[in-house]
Amino acid sequence: MAANPAAQALQLEHKKERWIELTVDAAMAGTNAFASAFSVRILNSPQTLDGCDTLCACPSVDPSKHDYSHDCRAAVPQASHCAVPKPARFGVNWASGVSDEYYLYTATQFAKGGRCQVISTKSDTLLAVYAACGRFGALHPLGFANSEGGRHADVSFDCTAGSSYYIFWNAEYAPGRHPFSVNEFCQGSSCQRSHRSRHLLRRFKQRRAK
Repeated sequence: MAANPAAQALQLEHKKERWIELTVDAAMAGTNAFASAFSVRILNSPQTLDGCDTLCACPSVDPSKHDYSHDCRAAVPQASHCAVPKPARFGVNWASGVSDEYYLYTATQFAKGGRCQVISTKSDTLLAVYAACGRFGALHPLGFANSEGGRHADVSFDCTAGSSYYIFWNAEYAPGRHPFSVNEFCQGSSCQRSHRSRHLLRRFKQRRAK
């Protein structure tokens, strides 16, 4: 009897997904004494070997043992790291205010001369904006603000249509669910609207003329 092709493919996939065990010894610089040792298990699967990053390391109660698998990355809660942010949009957005959160906003309005602004009127919120996300978290800070003492948390920074920016909310004071707004503006002769922005503005004017 001929073998089922689907069953054969599944068996081959299971054979690929086996664990590779590694033991790593770290020695003190200039000495032969080992400072620490730990083991790493790497899942030998195409998803892990071809598409993984630092988030693929599973949390472990034992600091001497680590698992590395694409399944670990899939279990990382959204917004807990800049690599898995929640989307932010132009206008009003909502933060949970319960856990630290990263949001990703992509500017759309101005090709040149644009400024973006993130504002929250909720008390006791901490806000930061970054230009990039790296292996160990957000990089290149663009601004920081807090709303302690009745102030608004307000960060403005240069932004360009098509570029993305990371908005970080720190829940140190557990402010609770709160809105924050993202806006874009431009002043002066250097302003140049993006192609998409000009197209949307033209459609808006056409609708108003009808």
